Amino acid sequence: MFRARIGSMSASPRRPGGSLEERVERTLSRCSVLSRRGRHRKVLAEIERLADAVDEQPRFEAHLLLWKAQALLALGRAEQALEAASRSWEEEATPHACHLMASAHSFLGKADRAEATLRVGTELFPGVPLLAVELATMLAEQGRIPETLEVLEALAPSEPMPEELYVYMVGLHADALAAAGRWDEANAVLAEGLRRHPEANALRGARRALKESQQRRRAEHRLATSWAAGLRPLEGVGHEVDEEITYVGQAAELPKLYTLAARRLWRSFLASEAVRPQVPRAWAAGVLGAVLDLDGLGLPATLLARHANAAVATVRTARRRVLGYVESLEPAFALRSFAVRENPRLGERRERGARTRGSAVVHFPSEQAKGEGQ
Repeated sequence: MFRARIGSMSASPRRPGGSLEERVERTLSRCSVLSRRGRHRKVLAEIERLADAVDEQPRFEAHLLLWKAQALLALGRAEQALEAASRSWEEEATPHACHLMASAHSFLGKADRAEATLRVGTELFPGVPLLAVELATMLAEQGRIPETLEVLEALAPSEPMPEELYVYMVGLHADALAAAGRWDEANAVLAEGLRRHPEANALRGARRALKESQQRRRAEHRLATSWAAGLRPLEGVGHEVDEEITYVGQAAELPKLYTLAARRLWRSFLASEAVRPQVPRAWAAGVLGAVLDLDGLGLPATLLARHANAAVATVRTARRRVLGYVESLEPAFALRSFAVRENPRLGERRERGARTRGSAVVHFPSEQAKGEGQ
């Protein structure tokens, strides 16, 4: 918490226990101790004792309201916390009041208000990196990576900040760069962070995680290339379902690998099962649902049907049929052929000189049998 500082003010009438300024200082000190101990209701009680005395002293009241807002927020009383923090801001605009108002808005599910508050704070207090890091964190959680990087890269490299905040900011920056595909820059950011704080276990862990993530992204790219190369053309209703898989996958905002896995599964299913889908888009949703089930990410049929704009009952029927086929396969083969997150191929190291196409394609049992019979 920002350290509350009481500036010089005109002398107030002395009361039992010292001047008002001294009483406020003692209360703030007790609030600090109590807050660290998690005794937030006691903090509220301490502040209440001075409420009347500071009513005509805006600056004193502003500092006490900060502790009140923090205690209320810790107790889950976000509406009251927002009111207290806003009153403190009106009395004296401070970075801490901005932070608490944004936190209360976030707690109440008002992400737009929280963001707007933090943007005002970063403009008013450019020398307070905590507000910028909070804003960047919020943007990153919403998947707004370009904006996240814009906020973080606007921070002056020499901006002083506590070690804990600096280490967190470096990790956040590296994650955002990696999400943008800027792997070399992400590694450079972590390297600089470790140069400044070589003892930071969090940064060493982040560097290992970044390396693993980069390897997995490359493996996903190789797998996607392999799967796309192995998709044989379809005709008739089979082709219609295949096209709808791409449409539903995009509507559900699924990664490309899920769409490719579903298209592979659809071809394998058609080679083994005699079906004549009446509603191609519902079957597309069912096949995608089966792939997600294989990955342990069972998406409700109602949600899949909504993305496909199809009847829930039809989606469930198609999904059940396809899952029945998947369960008839050898588990390891099914995972290797149609899973995404759980696909063992993503964890395999690529051998030097290995071909990226042709040999990387996993053929379906029916295709192997056809090849042997010819």
